[in-house]
Amino acid sequence: MDDDEAISNPTVARYEDVHPNIPQVLGTGAGFIDIFNSDRHAEKRKQNLYHPFSSKMEWGLASWLSRSGLSMRAIDDFLALPIIQQLSLSFTAAKTLRSRMEDLPKAPTWKMQPVSLNGYKTAKPVVLFYRDPLEIIQTLLRNPIFEGKWAFTSRRVYQDSDRQNRLYGDWMTSDGAWSAQSALPEGGTLLGITLSSDKTNISIATGDRVAHPLLLTLANLSMGVRMKSTHHALPLIALLPCPRFIGLKKSLHGVMENRLVHHCLDLVSEPLKQASANGALMSDSLGRIRSVTLSQIGSISNDVDPWDLELYAKEAQQRFRLNGVHLPFWRNWSLPDGTIAEPSQFLTPEPLHHWHKQFWDHDAKWSIRAVGSEEIDFRFSLLQPCVGFRHFKVGISSLKQVTGRDHRNVQRYLIPIIADAAPKDFVRCIRALADFRYLAQSRSIDSRTIAEISDALHIFHQKKQSILDAGARVGKGNKPIENFFIPKLEFFHSVVMSIKWSGAPIQWSADPTERAHIDVIKIPSENTNNGQYGPQICQYLDREEKGRLFDLATAICDAGGDLESILYGSAGNQADDGNVELDDELNVGWIEELETVATACGPSRKQVNLFAIADALVTRVMLEGFTSIPRPLRTFSTPWAAFNVNRKPDIPRISINALAEIYRLPDLRPALLDFSQRLGNPSSHHIGGRRGTHTDTQLPFTDVMVWYSLRMQTFSVDDDSVTLPRRLNAIPPCDSWALGRYDTALFVHDEASPALSPDVGFAGYDIAQIRLILHPIWNREISNAPSYLVYAQRFDIIPQPTAAPPTRSAIPDPITGLYIVKRALRADRSRIGDILPLTHCRMPIQLVPRFGTEADARLTSSNSMEWSKEFFLNAYFDKDIFQYLRSSRP
Repeated sequence: MDDDEAISNPTVARYEDVHPNIPQVLGTGAGFIDIFNSDRHAEKRKQNLYHPFSSKMEWGLASWLSRSGLSMRAIDDFLALPIIQQLSLSFTAAKTLRSRMEDLPKAPTWKMQPVSLNGYKTAKPVVLFYRDPLEIIQTLLRNPIFEGKWAFTSRRVYQDSDRQNRLYGDWMTSDGAWSAQSALPEGGTLLGITLSSDKTNISIATGDRVAHPLLLTLANLSMGVRMKSTHHALPLIALLPCPRFIGLKKSLHGVMENRLVHHCLDLVSEPLKQASANGALMSDSLGRIRSVTLSQIGSISNDVDPWDLELYAKEAQQRFRLNGVHLPFWRNWSLPDGTIAEPSQFLTPEPLHHWHKQFWDHDAKWSIRAVGSEEIDFRFSLLQPCVGFRHFKVGISSLKQVTGRDHRNVQRYLIPIIADAAPKDFVRCIRALADFRYLAQSRSIDSRTIAEISDALHIFHQKKQSILDAGARVGKGNKPIENFFIPKLEFFHSVVMSIKWSGAPIQWSADPTERAHIDVIKIPSENTNNGQYGPQICQYLDREEKGRLFDLATAICDAGGDLESILYGSAGNQADDGNVELDDELNVGWIEELETVATACGPSRKQVNLFAIADALVTRVMLEGFTSIPRPLRTFSTPWAAFNVNRKPDIPRISINALAEIYRLPDLRPALLDFSQRLGNPSSHHIGGRRGTHTDTQLPFTDVMVWYSLRMQTFSVDDDSVTLPRRLNAIPPCDSWALGRYDTALFVHDEASPALSPDVGFAGYDIAQIRLILHPIWNREISNAPSYLVYAQRFDIIPQPTAAPPTRSAIPDPITGLYIVKRALRADRSRIGDILPLTHCRMPIQLVPRFGTEADARLTSSNSMEWSKEFFLNAYFDKDIFQYLRSSRP
């Protein structure tokens, strides 16, 4: 790619400079299929591909039984069923099945090593179970599922051709990767090792049993792939021991546990340290070989014996705020440039615990005290529920067992909830921390965003005294705390440096690790006898990985066995020139074309892509017509959004007058008449203006179909991925919703307008509430007539008493940073509403009632949207809308 050539992005051009030290392919070695064909049973598989099973059907049953979670006894009972015995399986007992699974081609081998710590006694012998990390890395590199998902060349990405606005995303766009690649030998390949570890309870029913898994992945792998546990890109490499120490002061148990962890990490990571210093040869799925490479504590040891635990731990804490580990595992980890690994660089921010858990432990608790638990709970209960998001119908002050998802959901609403009820400086302070988190969570962070992150942290420090003044920071017994000595808050100051050195922090979140605990600890432990967990978990994972790789390999062989042809079709030897960057001719859908007996990668239930469904329907109609497809199409799209309504309308046919009565819309017919007059200019529609006079005008339809809801999908701001579909309701008054249930969205006046941009504000857009979704049953064919219409009521932005920029008629509230809106009314005080094509809808949004200093006791979650007079346009409800609105926020 030329330096000045923009790389693809749906909304903004990007430019990149590639590191001059381009990684090279050194030759050809063993690829994924070569390893499969070199197994000790390879000769037998020439006659029977599925050996040690008799056929593909038998392998399918064996694979399912192995993954089913059934006990050995239950599998024996299943195999003893007469109908199963008629299949004449080559295995008739669970023990035989397990033996066959263990006889599949090898996966990275598990090892065990006894560990001792200077004579300190434990209740049970300490044993470390681990695998060679280089074998794990080689397995990841060889896995064809990840072909096309790797980045091996460091690059600097910019949003402008002048190279002023730097963009940080995946690790290979960071300064750390660029610096490391600069130190490599010519043609060397840089691999970024990511280690993740956290203790977890083995299961609820086993009492005080914990496991400490260590997981590994490669930062070169696409962020989106790494962060999805179903891709199996975060394998377990070690089970760190969690012993109980005997004859040791309770206060020193933590010191010894930390030392044990570092000692075990030292043992496990030794091959990585050697590869980092000396390099190693690795091959990928097609066998292409690459050459890869992967001081402050000493002053205490000079004064105190490290094994005088009590004195050493005290000195380490008091002098350096350290945890008493005298031999950290990274002390001898050499980097390509000859320096030793620096914790301040490789210990990255971790959003799940450092940000979201910090929010719940501090921001949320401060807000509850500042507003009052009863008032804040009442306000949360008044919010109209949104499908797909938690509704806190009893508030948040008494929540128990709160998850990371709950932390995020509370963050969506907190700023508009506390507005007007807490002191202004307090709200501004909490908003600064919210801005910090939302900005730092982006998958792509540019120089402008980095400056905003720093500004947000600066504003927090300017306003943090308001938290103390409100009496919101308290400790045990509600005793006031007059300081901000909060470690997680201190971590915030390392975020900007980490973004530049390591890339976007969101890729280092512990969410995949927490999810992986289910796959590598909890599920395997359920298949043990609740005795020796360590070896049984390792055996289970070994069988599971062997089965997964065997399934993929046999499916590839069934498809012809030529992996390169499967991956690239007729592209040929695109890597022979030595360039290891990705090739555009990769068949991205190859994995779906294989006939595996289990899901090869990704979730078994794929995320809905309404854009793809809409395109497929259009193609099908072109080929087959509407013979078996309902008309109009129930799934359709524009370049900016995709929509879906149910195949069967909620009201299949109804007259205009009857519909107006059900929905309580007295101006429905006039609005439809106005719309029919605008059909001559179908691309431009907006809500408002004087009603026309239609004395002799007849509508080109008398009846309509009606839907109570639709699903809408858009593109993410960060990349070209699709967002999760959102449901938008337009439910008429009924028993459960006496005033109806209606959601809000952003509508564009001109359908041909470009994508919504953070720089255009609301020019050419309407904030509106969808009150009705319909399809006219036309009396005659109307050219260019839209298939689906909505009746929507407009909201207007309330100007704020602050000098607005000359290009804007309104700006957000300076305290919350949120636009304040009210319903648009006609001269007779009726609401302004109009008919619009559904395709003019650009994005779902959320409005939160402005409750004032005290919420009205008459409000409920079903009437707050109808009875409230003013609303906040909640930018924090969705990270995409936050990005769009942030440029205009003071």
